[in-house]
Amino acid sequence: MINKKKILIVSSGEKLIPVLKELLPVNEYIVNLSTTIHDAKKKLRNESFYFSIVQCPIKDEFGVKSSQEIANTFDIGVLLLVKNDIFDQVTYRLKEDPILVLSMPTNRQVLYQGICLMNTLMFQKQKMENEIRKLRKKIQDQQKINQAKLLLIEQYHYSEEKAHHYIEKVAMDHSITKVEVAMSLIEKVKKNE
Repeated sequence: MINKKKILIVSSGEKLIPVLKELLPVNEYIVNLSTTIHDAKKKLRNESFYFSIVQCPIKDEFGVKSSQEIANTFDIGVLLLVKNDIFDQVTYRLKEDPILVLSMPTNRQVLYQGICLMNTLMFQKQKMENEIRKLRKKIQDQQKINQAKLLLIEQYHYSEEKAHHYIEKVAMDHSITKVEVAMSLIEKVKKNE
């Protein structure tokens, strides 16, 4: 079963919504609609979305500044649809934001390509975030192991090599990780203080 992606569409345009719903198949996406920025921000505070599609102008404001706020505050990608005559200005203004700008009117193929590109960008972002999480965990684990080695060196006058070997041997003998051994050693030393 495919994990469905929640997409927030912010649009006052009645013509675009059926086209977007058609391009975002229900077996892959859960489409949530807002007709105002106020309502969109309220939904974003309460739910998480894969990305957002914003069509300017919106009922309560134009939407470019709010698209920046949505992208940066709620940490999601935004596919921003603006009129062709302001496309260059908006693109230049948003060049450092995680926002893909498309000019309107456009055809279905370009709109679909924009959606596919947002999917790819969000997938790559998630992949990088997962990799960063793994690396942070690895660094934290190594810090615990180093802290335990330091305790063995200070408390029992082990050499760095002997402390390293000791942690590895205990981990192998008890079928646990070196981090678990390190945390156990740190706890024992704290109790003895």
